[in-house]
Amino acid sequence: NGVDRRCGFVGSLPLPPGERDGGPFLGLLLTADACRTTGPVRDDFFILGEDTEYCLRLRIGGWRFEAVPDATVVHPLEEPLVKTVFGRRLTLPAVHPWKQYYRARNSMVVEMETRANPRAARRPRPGWMLRELKQLVLTLILDRRWGWRRVIMHSWGLMDALRGRTGAPVVPEQSLPSLRRGRTRSAIAQNHAVQK
Repeated sequence: NGVDRRCGFVGSLPLPPGERDGGPFLGLLLTADACRTTGPVRDDFFILGEDTEYCLRLRIGGWRFEAVPDATVVHPLEEPLVKTVFGRRLTLPAVHPWKQYYRARNSMVVEMETRANPRAARRPRPGWMLRELKQLVLTLILDRRWGWRRVIMHSWGLMDALRGRTGAPVVPEQSLPSLRRGRTRSAIAQNHAVQK
């Protein structure tokens, strides 16, 4: 959308100039050796966050990422939701509720695995849960169309992460969990797979 973004992810630890913690798969170039050493991308994430998790594994394995600021990546995005509250500009990505589930669940899984791995524990994210709560409040304030649905899906994603449930239980375009008797999330996902 013609918006310049920072090149790659930068974590909490200082990195040498031009080096990054990783980046989105869109525009990320990896060596074959790095991929062979690190193993496959997690397919149980389904969507969102798999690039962050993979880059974290690469960093733990000793691989480095260098930014190429002159490179251009074209990736159409929804316009973010923006609102000024008490003189402060607030922004939120415009995300459909079904994507909010995967965003919340997968980031929580990465957070928990980061804490569990002694080598990854060098990259702490203090106040992670407080930031999640702020995100939910921000969603309710800014997203008039899907705000409360996104909060429900976000909470559902966090609960599934805590239970260790991954895979693709939420189908694209689904805006709320199916609570009807006899329709489990796995049945919904299987039905969606058959329809494809």
